[in-house]
Amino acid sequence: MTAIDRTAYPRLKKGILARELHDSFTPSLEEIAWVREQTRSHEAELVLAVLLKTHQRLAYFPKLEAVPAQVIAHVRGCLDLPEPVQAVSESERTLRDHKTLVRKRVKVTLDKKKAARVAAAIIRKEAQSKDNPADLINVAIEELVRHRLELLGFTTLDELVRTIRTEVNTAFFRMIRGRMSVLVQGHLLNLLVVDPYSRRSEFDGLKRPARRPSVSRVRKYLEWVRRLDNRFAGSADWLEGIPPAKVVHFAGEARVLDAAEMRDIKNLDKRLALLACLVHLTRVRSRDDMADMLCRRMAILHSKGRDKLEEIREKERAETERLWEVFGQVLTGARVATGLEEHDEQENHAESGDGRQGKDGESGERNAEGLRDTTEHSERAEPPTATGGAADHQDAHEANPADADGTGDAPGEVGGTDEEIRELHEKAGELMLAPLVDAGGIAVVSAQHAEISAHHGNNYMPLLAPLLHRPHRKALFDLLEFLELEATSSDATVLTAVEFIKANRKLTREWVDDRLPGTVTPLDVRFCSRNWAKTIRDKTHPGKFARRHLEVSVLSYLAAELKSGDIAVKGADSFGNFLAQLMTPAEIAPLIDKYCEQAGLPTTGAEFRQSRYAELRRVSADVDAGYPTMPTWSSTMRRGGRRSSAARARNAPPRRSGWSSWWRTTAARCRCWTSSPRWRTGCRGGGRSVRCQDQIPSCATRGPATAW
Repeated sequence: MTAIDRTAYPRLKKGILARELHDSFTPSLEEIAWVREQTRSHEAELVLAVLLKTHQRLAYFPKLEAVPAQVIAHVRGCLDLPEPVQAVSESERTLRDHKTLVRKRVKVTLDKKKAARVAAAIIRKEAQSKDNPADLINVAIEELVRHRLELLGFTTLDELVRTIRTEVNTAFFRMIRGRMSVLVQGHLLNLLVVDPYSRRSEFDGLKRPARRPSVSRVRKYLEWVRRLDNRFAGSADWLEGIPPAKVVHFAGEARVLDAAEMRDIKNLDKRLALLACLVHLTRVRSRDDMADMLCRRMAILHSKGRDKLEEIREKERAETERLWEVFGQVLTGARVATGLEEHDEQENHAESGDGRQGKDGESGERNAEGLRDTTEHSERAEPPTATGGAADHQDAHEANPADADGTGDAPGEVGGTDEEIRELHEKAGELMLAPLVDAGGIAVVSAQHAEISAHHGNNYMPLLAPLLHRPHRKALFDLLEFLELEATSSDATVLTAVEFIKANRKLTREWVDDRLPGTVTPLDVRFCSRNWAKTIRDKTHPGKFARRHLEVSVLSYLAAELKSGDIAVKGADSFGNFLAQLMTPAEIAPLIDKYCEQAGLPTTGAEFRQSRYAELRRVSADVDAGYPTMPTWSSTMRRGGRRSSAARARNAPPRRSGWSSWWRTTAARCRCWTSSPRWRTGCRGGGRSVRCQDQIPSCATRGPATAW
């Protein structure tokens, strides 16, 4: 028997809260007057009131002895009856008459045969898709209440549910067995045979969950699923038309039994049906497990890549500092070759001389010498004056014609004859190559620089391909070959890339063409991030992909798409196509009228549009009628009405009493109001993006609601 606690069957609890007493068992003044009009004694008055309130709460009449004392005391207090008055009926006939009066008042009919028919019809209908007895009892209760019928007893409902549920399930069992061949039935029954050596049956393997995705486990699990598919490939056809909830319930019933208990089931139809449902859900779960294995394997790979990047950074910290030191030496050589080093030394010497002159209290001779040096330096650096500018310029032009044009050699710039430039280049090359040779040679330094710069910006993508060892790669490709993938959106670029790497699976070379043989368009890899785009391609290999990096990239994005649902696995549940679980337009059409009736909405599109337009016009008229005396209004449309919340706006317009003066003093002077056509909308100077044309702070009011 189904536990009553697991259903919605109404009953009176022993401990009732004060709030529940007040909400459910307090008679109204009209009900009190009706009770007093129908009775002649205090006892009858109390009994009738208790029957009325309990029936309103339960939809059936409980025994008076079962009504809690709290309820009786509360009703007695509401009726202002003395405490000695008890809820005891004078006779069975009087009690029956009182119940009849209550049914007439609450408009409920007592017809057990009709109630049984109504309950049986709804239970039989819902039993096609539901299997939990508690759910079926709840559906029957809801249907009886809707038909204004008094509830049947809980035991009656439970027996009715059990009988109908057995009939429906037996029909399903017979249907499933009828779709199987004799060979398939033999394979299913062989699952219950216990191996004498391992003392295990294949039935136990159906209930075993998938384990951690190691290479050996993935290989064994894949082989087991293939054997299962070979023997029971038509499991979906056996269960066609069976509601998914029924299949899940039948499989759950088989999962809690062991092989011996399954063999003890006498009904062969039921035994085969339970096994068929368990096998089918196991096949579905295996697709989910394999997709989950792929996602978990790629997550582990990325985690190892991030850890490897941190290790490289720690190891290469000293190498990075050494490369920066070599780079500094190269720059020093370049500065020496171009004269920047000598120029900086002269400037530093001059600055140090000025500092000694200003800071130290030296002897007069040294001060005079420093002053003389400073004066000479100033004369050398002084620009031509108005009187001697032309002569100075002429002398400079004769000494160096290039300087006269303003194109002379500044410190660090290359100039002179071809021979001088060649000598400068040779000197610079010697000075710049010397640190590179001391550091191990150009090839060594270049390799070290490439290794370090490859991981800038947290780019650990190049590290993933070496971590994807050959056994793991084979296992992942085996999973890809087994799973049937489909896109749930219009973007199928990742799926195209998956087919590309599957076609190049047997290649061993490092670089592969970016298009398949016989195709003209290269593979679209716009789904890749910038780091991945730099990793899978190289400028030295145009039209090529780095094969191993491309495989890791595509597998990574495939795992992400599987998790987000943009790519689904055919025949799976958690990773299945969620669009297939939505209702079709043909399934929705018969339900629209009933839904609109319950929600209070029009049933056709034209009527719905007209109702919304009418509501908008009504709200607009209400706002215009109260403008401008009302504060800022924000209306939220609700079912059958609106909820308005008032909030005082900043710089709100004055009340009606001061409207004229405000117009004369503010709006009439503001072009936002007076200039056409903006006078209809008013000034938006109080807004965040548009300011008043005349910078009037109080001009912040829009026009009537119909204008904006």
